[in-house]
Amino acid sequence: MPAPTAISDNGAARLRVFFALTPDAATRERIRLRARDFDAGGRVVPAQNYHITLVFIGAVGPERLACLEQAAARVAVQPFTLSLDRVAVFPRRALWFGCQEMPDELRILQRKLSSVLEQHCRYRPEDRPYVPHVTLQRKPRIVIGQSLEPAIAWRVDSFSLMRSDSTAAGPVYSEIARWS
Repeated sequence: MPAPTAISDNGAARLRVFFALTPDAATRERIRLRARDFDAGGRVVPAQNYHITLVFIGAVGPERLACLEQAAARVAVQPFTLSLDRVAVFPRRALWFGCQEMPDELRILQRKLSSVLEQHCRYRPEDRPYVPHVTLQRKPRIVIGQSLEPAIAWRVDSFSLMRSDSTAAGPVYSEIARWS
């Protein structure tokens, strides 16, 4: 059961949110099956939580949530295929699948979304480089870095605004809205 939603100083409920690409059921299952081939000694992420974060926002109240939804509606997705062809570790943080070469369409989508959120919703882009990835394990103890062959093809034609709720078993993600 999700933890209670945080309450802001003015009494409004605050949600922890982010924008993401979420795989369809078949792609999610291909990722899950391939993830079993890699054990970095970390806590396994449930398949229903697989996603690629486009923009992390954090805790927001109702007004900012409405702004995020309105701004995101201005961003169109140019459909593309993402090739998950790399397995790697962010030391002590995550084992993940990603792409050796980011598709231009993904780079453009992430930049457009970030830009429109900055212009309309007081979003501050991160300083660190964008590294699209699907987290498979948290807090890995072993470093892995290699090609993933055969690659997993993921057809992308939409993005979502996701909610993150903390539970005793770990975070639970649910979709608030989706744009094509």
